Amino acid sequence: MRKWILLASTGLFFLNVGCSQLSTMPAPSFWPFHTDRSDDLKRYGPTLDQREEATLSLGRQAASMAPEEYARLAHELSVGVENEPNSRLRAAAVRALGHFDTPDTIAALKIAMHDGDSRVRIAACESWQNLKTADSTAALAEMIGGDTNVDVRLAATRALGDFAASRTVIESLELGLDDPDPAIQHETVLSLKKVTGKDYGGDLAAWRTFIAGGEPVAAPTPSLADRLMGWVR
Repeated sequence: MRKWILLASTGLFFLNVGCSQLSTMPAPSFWPFHTDRSDDLKRYGPTLDQREEATLSLGRQAASMAPEEYARLAHELSVGVENEPNSRLRAAAVRALGHFDTPDTIAALKIAMHDGDSRVRIAACESWQNLKTADSTAALAEMIGGDTNVDVRLAATRALGDFAASRTVIESLELGLDDPDPAIQHETVLSLKKVTGKDYGGDLAAWRTFIAGGEPVAAPTPSLADRLMGWVR
């Protein structure tokens, strides 16, 4: 297993190994996509799909790593987030970092929040959700309130729904109630239900009253239209 980790970490972003060096590496028997194409691997190196899967696998192995290896790979993945030109591999590195709670990870996720590709920013939301560090709530709130991409704001809103109830989390979710996109408002309601255990349906005014410390009127029985729209699960 150690050989697999080393291969992934040194060939992943072409940071430590040049293309010509990587192309001469033999196809190992433990390569998960090994299907008798060793000549192609020697000539061209691993495919994008293989490199992406190799990156993601580092996150899955993080819990079983020795401390020094854990720290080293978190650093290498963090470097990849900043320097890897392919956005799929940057997103994979960001997702893998969601399993590494280190200062390098936090710094890299803050960079990923402002990546030019929305897929990388969505991956950052998922990793903040997985880590649940002191920085996570503020980062996700920033993305809900400031990201221009609807899918990113949805991912950030959904991620906050996985957090334990606190004033900070609830007030961060409140940002989604003011979002002009109905999909964000809908996801915000679902996350608020999960976090608070309350249910005011799709009544945004009632949710605002609750967040402000008031006592909203109990939500009416949802209409068939509301149920069909998915407001109630």
